[in-house]
Amino acid sequence: MFVIIAYPLFWAVGMSLNPGRSMFSASMIPENWSLEHYKWLFVDDPRDRYVTWYKNSLIVAGFTSFFSVVVALFQFMMPFMDFLLPRIVLRSEENFTLALGLFNFVSNEFDNNFTRFAAGAILLAIPIALVFLFLQRYLIAGLTAGGTKG
Repeated sequence: MFVIIAYPLFWAVGMSLNPGRSMFSASMIPENWSLEHYKWLFVDDPRDRYVTWYKNSLIVAGFTSFFSVVVALFQFMMPFMDFLLPRIVLRSEENFTLALGLFNFVSNEFDNNFTRFAAGAILLAIPIALVFLFLQRYLIAGLTAGGTKG
């Protein structure tokens, strides 16, 4: 599996060492390898090439870091709140999710354990609240950055 993942990376490094514009070579690392492409990026006129790309990458990375915090928080909350699909698919109570287990406390017609449901809901909310408090600054920035027109 590692070979399948690493091959394109090794191929790209090998082809970047290939002199000229050809991306084809008989071997992974060319016999007459050259650093002219890297010289072109860094030395010839860096203001127009690499520095501009790097600056734009930093701008994009700044925006995406806020968006990724929002996505991370929502993905963290999802297993806690997953109800509908486990309700349809799961049959044994050992495999129930937290939301489905809490629902079973109040779903019986004659045995409603609302106090156990409330205690479980509070325990369920603690990790989500802690993650939210930890990521609150980034979460608000990410939600507002995603909601601007532009």
